[in-house]
Amino acid sequence: MYSLPESVEIRTGTRVEKILTQDGKAVGVATESGSFTAGTVVYSGFARSLPSLVSLPHEYTEKLSIIDQTTSLTVWLGLSGKMKEFDYIGSEVWFKDWAYWAMPISNYDPCIAPKGKQLVGFTFVLKGKNNLESEKKRAMDIIERAVPGIGKYIEMTHFQVTIPEKAAVTIKGYFAGQRSPIGNLYLVGTDTDKRSMGVTRAAYSVLELMKVMREENKL
Repeated sequence: MYSLPESVEIRTGTRVEKILTQDGKAVGVATESGSFTAGTVVYSGFARSLPSLVSLPHEYTEKLSIIDQTTSLTVWLGLSGKMKEFDYIGSEVWFKDWAYWAMPISNYDPCIAPKGKQLVGFTFVLKGKNNLESEKKRAMDIIERAVPGIGKYIEMTHFQVTIPEKAAVTIKGYFAGQRSPIGNLYLVGTDTDKRSMGVTRAAYSVLELMKVMREENKL
C-alpha cells in the first residue's frame, strides 16, 4: 500500500456485486454504492465464487467448481501456566485417531498471553458435514488424550472455523491460474498458484500475476 501513489483511493467495506463486462472484456465493477469503470480488474476472492459475479464460459465454470477446499477447526486454549509438553518453538503433528497440528503460539511472543501463562492452538481438518458441536467435543477429547492433565490448566477456550487455503492441493483439485477467459480480468490468491503454502503461496500468486500482466502490457 505504501508503494501506491497519492492519486490512488482505497475503499474498504464496499462489496462488489458484479463485474461489468463489454465485448468480452472487464470494464469495471458494480458495488452497493455505485459503479466504477476500470481498464483492469483483479479478483482476489474465492475463484469458486467468480461465476456469481460475472458470466463465464461453461467449461471454465466447471473447472472452478472442482477446486478443493478444506475447512479447519482450530481450538485455542489459554493455559493458566506453562506446560513442559509445549516447551518448544515450532509445531508438531499428532497423527493418532484424528490428526491435528499444534503450536504454542505464545512461545514466539510472550505478549500474546498474560505473564506466566500460555496460548496454544490445535488445528484439525473438519470432515464432511459432521455436526460442528460434536466435532468440537471430539477435538477436546483428542487433545486431553494427547496431553494428559491439560484440562486442569485450561482457563480460556475459543473455537475458530476457517478455510485456511482458498484451494487445497489434491490429486483431482484445480488451480485457476492468473488469467481468466474474460479480457482485462485477472485472478490472484492461494487458489491460483499451487506452489508452497500460506503466505508464501499468496506471494507466489502475486509475482505470477505481475508476470502475466507485464506480458499483456498491463504493467
